[in-house]
Amino acid sequence: DEDENVEEKKEEIPAVPSKKENEEKTEEAPVAPVKEEEEETKPETKVSFTDFEMKYEFTLWDDLPSDAKAAAEELGFDENKWNASEEVHMGHKPWNHLTESELKAVQTLGWEETAWEDQYEHEDWDELPELQKRAAEAAGYTASNWDAPPHEQPDHLQHKRWDDLDEKDRKCMAVLGYTKHDWD
Repeated sequence: DEDENVEEKKEEIPAVPSKKENEEKTEEAPVAPVKEEEEETKPETKVSFTDFEMKYEFTLWDDLPSDAKAAAEELGFDENKWNASEEVHMGHKPWNHLTESELKAVQTLGWEETAWEDQYEHEDWDELPELQKRAAEAAGYTASNWDAPPHEQPDHLQHKRWDDLDEKDRKCMAVLGYTKHDWD
C-alpha cells in the first residue's frame, strides 16, 4: 500500500514545476529543468528566419521557389552563379537606379531599400524593424554598440570573413542585408 501511495504522489507532481512552485519550495527545488527548457527554446526563436527573410542567401538553385528563381534569372544569375554565390553586375547598382523589372526581382528575393543600400548601418537601434532588431540581437548587437559611431561589431564578428562566421551569425547578417560579397 505504501508503494501505491508513493506512486500516486509522484503522478501528482508536475514534471516541470512553475516558477511560483520553485519559489515556495525551500528544499530540493528543481530549478535546473526550468532553466534547461528556457535555454532550449531561446536559440530557436532568435535565429529562426525564413529563406525570404535571409534573401535566399543559403538556398540552392534547385530549392528556390519558381518566382525566386525567375527573379534571380532576371538579375543575371544562373544555377552556377547562384550556387557559387557569385556576384552579378547589378549587385552594386543603387536602389534608385534599378529598373522596374530589377526592382520587382530584388523585392521577390526579399530585398528592400535599406538592406540593399546599407544593411541598416545608418538606422538607429530604436528605428530598426522588429525582424532586423531580432537578427541584430541574436548576433550580439545591443542598442549601445549598434548606435555607437562608427557601428561597433560585437567582438566575435570583428575581423572575420563571411565563411569564418558561424551559421547563426551568417543568417543574422543575411537578414540585415549582408551577402558574402558585402561582408568580405
